[in-house]
Amino acid sequence: MEKRMELLPGVTLTAVQTEKFKTGCFSINFFRPLRREEAAMNALIPSVLLRGSEGCPDLRAIAARLDELYGASAGALVRKKGEMQMTGFFADYIEDALAGEPVFSEVLDFVSHTLLHPKLENGCFRADVVRSEKRNLANAIESRINNKRSYAVSQLLGTMCAGEAYGIARLGELEDVEREDERSLFAHYNEILAHSRVEIFYMGRKTAADAAEAFREA
Repeated sequence: MEKRMELLPGVTLTAVQTEKFKTGCFSINFFRPLRREEAAMNALIPSVLLRGSEGCPDLRAIAARLDELYGASAGALVRKKGEMQMTGFFADYIEDALAGEPVFSEVLDFVSHTLLHPKLENGCFRADVVRSEKRNLANAIESRINNKRSYAVSQLLGTMCAGEAYGIARLGELEDVEREDERSLFAHYNEILAHSRVEIFYMGRKTAADAAEAFREA
């Protein structure tokens, strides 16, 4: 059964309770109007955040923590829907009943700390991490040409909708990636947290009320 509810002003949860699966999943999505000047930053930020938090400061610590949670996974989400860009995280994990101990709450704690308590250096994102993730994003943008069908569609939309939000690429443009640095990215990260509509999607064995309480607290 699907239920939709407002957790906090501007934060909405859609919860589906089911016992069909051995794993549960959720995603946290920040909705941003598609704008050329921020599309690349929106695509970069979740990848930068997933490189370390205060509790798990590097990739080794992150991998170890997820291994402790029965091989749970967490990843970056960057999607485009109409004239909106959605950026955030997804996670999936074994259900508590099968693990014999709480897993959902621990995975949610991991994701919330990744989002809200990033590992910082000199008051902003780490420069080396930002440089690394800029290279990864630039490679992803350049590799679009390898999928001829989707590349043709994106070029068509860019041409037909030139000057319109709908024509902006999901990952932004290469030249926009290159001009960002750790300070501009951190400033935009705070802008996203302060002013974005948030949609959370959950599917698992928790009731909607229990899931809502967990997300509200996190």
